[in-house]
Amino acid sequence: TNEVTFGDGLFADGGSPVAMRPRLGPLQKYFRFLVIFPMRDDGGVELVLGTTPEELAMLKSDEEFTKYAQLADSC
Repeated sequence: TNEVTFGDGLFADGGSPVAMRPRLGPLQKYFRFLVIFPMRDDGGVELVLGTTPEELAMLKSDEEFTKYAQLADSC
């Protein structure tokens, strides 16, 4: 649902976040993260997924994963 709101005091657009850029640095070798944003008006869902370069390569080569997911950006 796109009815998740944190209030206009924290975010514009009715209180719903539209982007997230977490900084993990050295902790990434110990922890992974996944953020699932509220459903967009067009029905799409954005996932922010933290991976190692090897894990990203594995996901990009997985036919079933790439059937449903599209890489928007990577660092």
